[in-house]
Amino acid sequence: MSHKVGYLISQYPTLSHSFIFREICELRNLGLDIAVASIRNPDRPINQLSTGERAEAERAYYIRADAKHWPTSHLKTILVRPGRYLSGLLEAVKLAKWNLRVLVRHLRFFGEAVTAGQWFQTRGVDHVHTHFASLTTLLIARIFGTAVSMTIHGSDEFIDPVGFCMAEKVHTAKLVIGISRYGCSQIMRFSEPEDWDKVVMVRLGIDPENFQPVPPQPSGVFRIICVGRLVPVKAYGFLISAAIELTRRGHAVKLTIVGGGPERERLERLGGNVEFTGALPNDAVRARLRESDCFTLASFAEGVPVVLMEAMALEIPCVATRVTGVPELIEDGVEGLLVPPADAQALADAIERLIANPDLRHQIAANGRRKVLDQYDLRQNARELRDRLTSVTPT
Repeated sequence: MSHKVGYLISQYPTLSHSFIFREICELRNLGLDIAVASIRNPDRPINQLSTGERAEAERAYYIRADAKHWPTSHLKTILVRPGRYLSGLLEAVKLAKWNLRVLVRHLRFFGEAVTAGQWFQTRGVDHVHTHFASLTTLLIARIFGTAVSMTIHGSDEFIDPVGFCMAEKVHTAKLVIGISRYGCSQIMRFSEPEDWDKVVMVRLGIDPENFQPVPPQPSGVFRIICVGRLVPVKAYGFLISAAIELTRRGHAVKLTIVGGGPERERLERLGGNVEFTGALPNDAVRARLRESDCFTLASFAEGVPVVLMEAMALEIPCVATRVTGVPELIEDGVEGLLVPPADAQALADAIERLIANPDLRHQIAANGRRKVLDQYDLRQNARELRDRLTSVTPT
């Protein structure tokens, strides 16, 4: 009998988490039967989705968009499993730890869990895996007795592991996937030792065939690019300062920042030769990457950035901060250059090394693609993920 897996996702599909879309498509190609439920609607109107994303959106279930059926789902659950319904409600309250604001959020998660759990039940799903909806998934396990697994990315989840209910989630899950050794270590750090055998590493990945290198055309300007949401943790201010410093040193540089977010207005006031493109579709991001001489990431914290893998696969030399899971992707001086976080001078120095040394650029670019092909190939890593998911025994 085929193993049917429910995927519960906070928002699907979305540009910032397009790797989830690719993961699900590849798992389906490998024969896994997947039913997707998303808390929120896609991040774009349906006519702006790619053909593949549109097909996924049409078959997914959108929980908040179906609020009219919530009362029916709750009534049915109360009638069929009143004890478990109450147990799930009490768990949501208990995990709020007497914080009223958190309690309101947890009660919403509880409402979503009942509706999502009912939907999964009607589709014969007895194993639910999640990205970015782990509390709701924990409550599904409590209410419906469903086997659950989760991918925990970091780094936000490690800021307040008690508030994130890390220990409770790991204890409830039958399988917990970290995307890096660092991530696995932090999941273990904030959970009980008797649950550590549930924690395994499965790397994310990209399809290298979609990221064939094309040498950028010389332009007389050294083109630096970064892709990501405009939020404080991405530390774009330090990157802009580094670009301004390079100009002060006499280098002709242009910085392109791809992504949207609340920091844009503040960042635009910092000056410099900076282009803000806003969020772009995947194909347009790839085209922008191919026009660049260097990819730079200034973040204070990351999981293992998929966009960094994409740049490396395109043989674009990369400079990144030495934080969290990044050193597992890039060995300093081999597949890229690593610098301390919150240090604009160090960023400028590393980029200047690349400007001054074309041979270094070519060498780390070639090594970067080799690293991605060897360890971050989507097809290879999706097979491991499939094997891990199918090893979960439904309750």
